[in-house]
Amino acid sequence: MSLYSIKTENLLNVTNWVKETKKRGQENSIMKNPFYWKFKTIKTKKDLIIVIDARPVLPNFSFMGWFCGAVFLILWGVSALLIPCIFVGCMGIFWTADFLFFMTKRALRKQGYKGPIKRIKHADLIREVIL
Repeated sequence: MSLYSIKTENLLNVTNWVKETKKRGQENSIMKNPFYWKFKTIKTKKDLIIVIDARPVLPNFSFMGWFCGAVFLILWGVSALLIPCIFVGCMGIFWTADFLFFMTKRALRKQGYKGPIKRIKHADLIREVIL
């Protein structure tokens, strides 16, 4: 589960993207929607803060690649069997907030938004919204 916040300008492109992604998040097909999404939008003076909680539908299986790679390394030493294990282990990046922020940024750019997209820390979010 990844929880991250972004700050954008309060434009129609961004709000349309949030609405479309919320709607797509209700699909049951893993091909159309590989994530469970939750969005919370907060409007400030001229900016829009979007708090995103994203969970991939598939569980994080990357630890199995590292585990199997360690077993193969102990039993047989360095062999070609390590390559797929390392590949599966490196797939853990798909469950991080950094990767999801990168993909969110790409989706907003594809939607036609050309303004700044800034990832904000949770402390800054609390300071700006609550305090």
